[in-house]
Amino acid sequence: MRNLVALAFLSLVGAAHADFNGPAPLAWRWVEPTAVSPSGSPVVDGERTFVAVGRRVFSIDKNSGNMLWRYPLEAPLDGYFRSGCILAEGVIVAPADNNTIYGIDANSGQARWQFISQFPIVGSPILVNKFVVARLNNQTLIALDPTTGQAVWRDEQNQARPLRVMGGISSPLGTQGSNVLLFTGTNILRAIDVSTQKITWDREFSTVSAGTVPTVWNDLIVVNSGTYVVAVDVASGRLRWQTNTGEFLTFSPTVSSAGLLVVSVSGKAYLLDRNGRMLGTPATLDSRPRAQPTGVGGMFVIPSANGSLNLLDPKTGQTTWTYFIQPLAAQTSSSPAPGGFPPRGGQPGGASSNTTSAQPLSIPAAGAPVIVGDTLLVLAMDGSLLAFDKNLGVDLEGPEIAMVWPGGGAQVSGRQLELFFTVADPAGGVKPDTVSVEINGQKLDTEYGRDGFAIVRFSLLGKNKPLADGRKTIVVKAKDWMGNESSKQFVLFIDNSLAPLARPGAGTNPIGGPPGAGGGARGGLGGG
Repeated sequence: MRNLVALAFLSLVGAAHADFNGPAPLAWRWVEPTAVSPSGSPVVDGERTFVAVGRRVFSIDKNSGNMLWRYPLEAPLDGYFRSGCILAEGVIVAPADNNTIYGIDANSGQARWQFISQFPIVGSPILVNKFVVARLNNQTLIALDPTTGQAVWRDEQNQARPLRVMGGISSPLGTQGSNVLLFTGTNILRAIDVSTQKITWDREFSTVSAGTVPTVWNDLIVVNSGTYVVAVDVASGRLRWQTNTGEFLTFSPTVSSAGLLVVSVSGKAYLLDRNGRMLGTPATLDSRPRAQPTGVGGMFVIPSANGSLNLLDPKTGQTTWTYFIQPLAAQTSSSPAPGGFPPRGGQPGGASSNTTSAQPLSIPAAGAPVIVGDTLLVLAMDGSLLAFDKNLGVDLEGPEIAMVWPGGGAQVSGRQLELFFTVADPAGGVKPDTVSVEINGQKLDTEYGRDGFAIVRFSLLGKNKPLADGRKTIVVKAKDWMGNESSKQFVLFIDNSLAPLARPGAGTNPIGGPPGAGGGARGGLGGG
């Protein structure tokens, strides 16, 4: 069993000064099983974290992962929270898919108000000045008083009057000062003043990257437009500069002290300065992005579609930490995983079978990570909330290693042989370049993928030649990002008079299902 514990409270630096620089072990993992994957980011206020998952909203202690309250306390709602929540004037504001926006007291978890809309709410509301602004699917905006839930925009008869956006709304909402920022269906970036409900300025684009939200960077508003990064003036919308990356961009530009990061659909990351000049060489990610990156210091945390979190140093293009979010063995409603992570298998699957159904090997993030002081918080698509912290989490052991195909001690042919191992570290992640496999003291060419499998292939044309008859001692070694090392030994008996083993896969599942303890996770791998 891994020695991973959630420590007692330690004083953390506030959100204004983020100290997270990774690698950091998992301090705790809280989960709420849900049939509908959440989206968005956790909301942090002091030592409390708020998430909207499934049919409830939760307040979680940031240091321990213990639940402080849930709403509703008894029976769950008749709708699902699909778009996260925000904090406004001491009220958690969360839209559900039952056409209702809920206002919940952040301290007590008691209902403050409900706003029932005639039309479905699209995406997450935003806070603009003192108003909560939400998008409806009939191409209108509504503004609410977060303390009462009452509509702010009203007609001459004092009836609620949503603001219709000419040209429709094609993007999530952004904010700058007293303006709502959005893209219309005609590719116009529009700033609308919430006090007057009038257009402050318009800026037309030839194309807009799907899902992009305008990013405010001092006196600039920066957006992704196809392969271009485009900056306009905050006050007027006037074009300041544009840079062609040559790659189709996704999500929104992200700011850190190093500069502006944009990511492409194919998994490349570009760093730009305030004048739109590219800095250094573009970094190549091992998977396409899954959610909006988060800037911290001079680095960026990038969630990938393969379920990994990657801490990227954009100046060197190096990934300084990688962590795979693994499925939980057994999800327990509204409770943190014991000692930061539940007991896990990591052992070979069952007997060979013909079924192709398998638990996912990893779970993508539901939205952009949030960094507060030394703590990195991320909501996953299975409804779990993970907290990484170098002070709150302890990782004293190396990765867990298992041989999943063929089984240890098996007698097999050495011709066209493939060996499969799992190398996993739920506490802090496996450092990929430390994974090695030796047979009888000879180091082998090994592929270690982000799915957690280490694979060794033997063939006449490959780097690893077929094995001769006899007993073979296999040693697998790996380190985690904290420097803890593991080494595990296995034995195979090679008899080349036997027929070569069929390759795992190809409509069957000869390794008997995914390695280790999976299960419970809802939702598949999302796209960027």
